[in-house]
Amino acid sequence: CPANKKHFKLALTTDQYPAETTWKVSRHTEQIISGSGYAAFTEYTVNECIANDACDFIIQDSYGDGICCGYGNGSYEVWVDGVSR
Repeated sequence: CPANKKHFKLALTTDQYPAETTWKVSRHTEQIISGSGYAAFTEYTVNECIANDACDFIIQDSYGDGICCGYGNGSYEVWVDGVSR
């Protein structure tokens, strides 16, 4: 990434109900990147350069039962500039 950006990486594994899963990275009130519309039981990797002051990562399950473990072993991990967060 350029000097004024940092590297954001998301590893996401979906559960049986991936339509319930959304995520976003934001800076203050501005959404920088986001994701939704995934397939069930699938692994995804997102790599993006984001602003240095982008600071909020939010992942949501709209039904409220989470992505693990009642309906599959969904999971996620986030790295910023190679450091797991």
